Amino acid sequence: MKGRLAIPIHSAEGDLLAYAGLAVEEDASPRYLFPPKFYAPLEVMNLHRLPEFAEEGGPLYLVAEIEGVLRLAEAGIVAALALFDGSLSLAQEEAVMGALPLFERLVLVGEGFEDRTVARLAKHASLTWSPGLPEGLLSGEPLTEALEEDF
Repeated sequence: MKGRLAIPIHSAEGDLLAYAGLAVEEDASPRYLFPPKFYAPLEVMNLHRLPEFAEEGGPLYLVAEIEGVLRLAEAGIVAALALFDGSLSLAQEEAVMGALPLFERLVLVGEGFEDRTVARLAKHASLTWSPGLPEGLLSGEPLTEALEEDF
């Protein structure tokens, strides 16, 4: 994990499963490293935290990669989940749909989603999509207003 940010990954119940290594350098490849026994299609990043952060009628944000959850959290948006590569397994789909009743709608943020991921989610929920993380999120300025304007 040298030269990488270690990010804890928890199960839906809150048990620590693994650490993902996020490359610090933008052009590093691969962007993420996972332990050999970690199987990403079974997990959804940040799912264990949703019940404590659910706001009545608020949106649930879904991003394609882990870094998006971290950036949203920095901006104070904690009702956010991440897939690990933009694809959606059946287990992940069930987990996201299980969390959705706590929220008003599902907002997809970013362009890293596979088309079939979007199509499968659209069968279950009202979707809103933003093509990318708003500029304020990247610069560190408050984003609550910027996100509401984008959506």
